[in-house]
Amino acid sequence: LKLGPHRGVWVNSFLQTSDPLIYAVGDMIEYPNPVTGELQPINLAGPANRQGWIAAYNLMYGNRLHYEGSVRTAVTRVFSQNIALTGLSEKAARAAALPCQSSITFSTAHARYYFDPGSLLINLVFNPDTGLIYGAQCIGTEGVDKRIDLIGQLIKRQGTVEELTQLEQAYAPPFSTTKDAAAIAGYTALNILTKEIDVVSPQELSVMLQQNKNCFLLDIRSEKEFETDTISYDNRSIISIPRPVNIPLAHLREQLNRIPKDKDIILFGHNGSGEYVAQRILRGHGFKSVVHLSGGLTVLNALQRMLHNADSQSAEADNPA
Repeated sequence: LKLGPHRGVWVNSFLQTSDPLIYAVGDMIEYPNPVTGELQPINLAGPANRQGWIAAYNLMYGNRLHYEGSVRTAVTRVFSQNIALTGLSEKAARAAALPCQSSITFSTAHARYYFDPGSLLINLVFNPDTGLIYGAQCIGTEGVDKRIDLIGQLIKRQGTVEELTQLEQAYAPPFSTTKDAAAIAGYTALNILTKEIDVVSPQELSVMLQQNKNCFLLDIRSEKEFETDTISYDNRSIISIPRPVNIPLAHLREQLNRIPKDKDIILFGHNGSGEYVAQRILRGHGFKSVVHLSGGLTVLNALQRMLHNADSQSAEADNPA
């Protein structure tokens, strides 16, 4: 039988192999990715069951049903955290030479006043020109499967970030918020798409600070939070920078004179929500070059810990006890 580039069995849209009398499904086949068009293995139970149904139908009644492909939507649990993904990661999108942008949003799984609302982080990957959604990853204590399923269905139908804001979902305080986490991800991506806001990822921030010495870092959290923790600037961190300036968001309008208009301003706070407000305030007062750190310190610190742990493991491997 004809094989694909990953040594899986090639099939057509009817799940028929190169031998028309043989059909194949499940882990053994390769099928074009709906986003990239490239052949890929699909090692997931859900798509395998659907393929089995389509192949059986076509065997019984002739080739009538087409398989639409899989965006590889999956979910798992690691201790108390649930992790779900669908479509392409930012790394995979760039590897496929697709123009891409990502937005990181933090929301709650349900209304804040209804017991423990938990937290939901959604990283949405999309085309910065057309808004076409490529993929998403979601982490949280509850509700990650619901949000990733919605986004996955949009990806399969070549949906955009604007369409993500239009989805109608069931709402009650125990289950969601009036503006759902998936919708917030869509609104944020749409704001980036329409240039209402500009964001920079932690990785892009490192490059930006190395190449541009005219940056002004503005921490909009409270004074107490700033004194406890701000962007790390030790030699092992992802970036090496001068100490940021702290102006709490509540006092931003009163202290605009502390912010230089001739520099590129980079805002950061907890997780991106307050930064949106701060960016709108500054732009309304004539500040032209303003971006905010996507995901805020929450994501940056997590990334730094991950890199530090990777360095430590690498050092241990190089110098075993």
